[in-house]
Amino acid sequence: MKNKIFIVNICVLVMLFVCLSPVLSKTASAADKIKLQVYSNPFGHTTYVLSFALAEIVNKNSSRLQMTCVESKGSSANILYLQKNPEALKNTLLVANPFAIKQAANADPPFKKPFTGLKAISMIGNMCGFLVTTNPKIKTIEDLAGKTLTLGPKGITLEYIPRFILQNGYDIWNKLGRVNYTSFNGVKNALIDGTTDAGIMSSVMWGDGELKDWVPIPAADELLATKKCFLLDLKTEAYKKAREATGYPIYALKAKPKAFGKSEAFGGNRMWWSNSWWVHESMDDDLVSEICAIMYDHAKEFVTYHASGRGISQKSLSSVAVSTGDFHPAAARFYQSKGLKVGQ
Repeated sequence: MKNKIFIVNICVLVMLFVCLSPVLSKTASAADKIKLQVYSNPFGHTTYVLSFALAEIVNKNSSRLQMTCVESKGSSANILYLQKNPEALKNTLLVANPFAIKQAANADPPFKKPFTGLKAISMIGNMCGFLVTTNPKIKTIEDLAGKTLTLGPKGITLEYIPRFILQNGYDIWNKLGRVNYTSFNGVKNALIDGTTDAGIMSSVMWGDGELKDWVPIPAADELLATKKCFLLDLKTEAYKKAREATGYPIYALKAKPKAFGKSEAFGGNRMWWSNSWWVHESMDDDLVSEICAIMYDHAKEFVTYHASGRGISQKSLSSVAVSTGDFHPAAARFYQSKGLKVGQ
């Protein structure tokens, strides 16, 4: 009788082991994976959705990486997190743009001390600014002398990048009559009401060719639908002068001529702040290489998460608005192995 009971117990244990072994194996496998995190933007922001997509795509296609998307307050907050948490340097990706990277390196507000070592690994999408007027008599940047210009809030990209260009590319800044600072909605309202002569607007841009396709952001769309607007184009040479004078990565993207609302078709150069994924230079080369390889092989999947994902393609991944030296070396080597130009 005891032998029968013993045999039954053994059989039960064997069955339990057989049933549980896949679960235990899977649990052990998950525990053994390299944990990564990607700090993004507020929930609902395009780059939050695409960072969530990145995490899912990596998790589906890597046997050793496990990535989590973290909601955050944006580029500066992401960089400050790494600055305050050095233990996270080797396992964290973050959403930023080249200007925020430069702000951190310079210890410009909100940074109280310099923070360097961040390297680009991939483009996410292109948000681009441009100057418009509703006054047909204002045809060039030089015509803004004595006029009112409205930009974004002080201290952010929408204010200091156009200021740098007008200061160093045209020497017009100190000749302006007045400069106001507000949101895109505020700029839109001022242009519609006639309380400013010119203002900054923005567009989303994408495409692999020299001339990029584009659509206006909602505030710009409403403005163009309400008033006939005219582009104040910024010359390529002005971007170069501003870049050389300030050290900031100030580049332009060229837009296809398109008509929206009451305005005639216009394209022109656009102030380019490229949203991108960054890591610290101390992240292991093999991790960076694998992440880049997964993004490259699955670039077409990002659009299934959000329409703005159409801006992510195999060719666009290496097109961040920085120099080749500002890429993580492993990312640069990967893209070069695919025959891609790295940076600008």
